[in-house]
Amino acid sequence: LDDMRTRHRDHYVAMALEASATWATGEQTIWFLRLSAEYDNLREALERCRHTPEGAARGLEVAARLWLLWQAAGRLGEGRRWISTFLEVAGPDARARPLGQWAAGYLALVQRDVRAGEAALQEALALARRAHDEEADSFVVFAIGHLGLARLFAGSPAEARGLLSESVVLHRSGGRPGLAAFQLADAALAATMAGNADTAIPEFEESLAESRRLGDTWTESHALWGLGIARWSRGETGEAEGAM
Repeated sequence: LDDMRTRHRDHYVAMALEASATWATGEQTIWFLRLSAEYDNLREALERCRHTPEGAARGLEVAARLWLLWQAAGRLGEGRRWISTFLEVAGPDARARPLGQWAAGYLALVQRDVRAGEAALQEALALARRAHDEEADSFVVFAIGHLGLARLFAGSPAEARGLLSESVVLHRSGGRPGLAAFQLADAALAATMAGNADTAIPEFEESLAESRRLGDTWTESHALWGLGIARWSRGETGEAEGAM
């Protein structure tokens, strides 16, 4: 029985990691549906990871990489609880800790828990900068971008714009066009909130074109929503309604 449960855990851990690699591609909807159908099994696999530091380190990576599932499925609270549990059990030296702190910060921001989100993102940034490996470097970029979101939610759109624009440049230079497109939409939103819709509209359109090229419907919807807001802020109500 113990061997069967271990193989069950390993199967669903592998499935979740495979799914997480599709978040900025046209396969995301297929994987959302598959993970939703397997949700009880996925939850059991995460529970199996919880009981030892080694297992928790694996669970932390999985729960953190499922950040978009937690958001898209409306399970933000559950996602935050899993990540918090694994951060505690895995210990301070877990390789996935920068990733875990980043995901914890991002999900907190989505729930408008700005103070907790910013604290977790600052921790993620510090850990990633100390790790000195390629994956950690990518999470430096994630943390910078989402610290920009924290500034936006805190009412500082100009400061947010600088951080988000930096994140776009770094994602592009790191060969992550889908993530660059998503952060570009956030940077354009910051410009809109700062009263600069003329700058924001072509950036939303660029984000929209790139997300459609990649088949990334999540970013496409995000860019359309932002474009609608920018158009509306200029009094272009018909165009705004068409976008949104």
